[in-house]
Amino acid sequence: YLALVDGTLSKQSGRIQTFMKKQHEYQGQTIWASGTEGLSAITDWQLVKTGNRASLVKCCPQTGRTHQL
Repeated sequence: YLALVDGTLSKQSGRIQTFMKKQHEYQGQTIWASGTEGLSAITDWQLVKTGNRASLVKCCPQTGRTHQL
């Protein structure tokens, strides 16, 4: 996946480890949020390019959680 991120990043790569948990259900849709409990969500990322106010990042999810990116 490619993501356009607001702001410039100081690191070239990294790993985001968090937990995803159902926060709320609304009209048949489930709203997920990160927190201190729930299902493990891991995403490795690598900086592709930085502009003046945004960064292009390659995201590689290691787990397949809904809305983890």
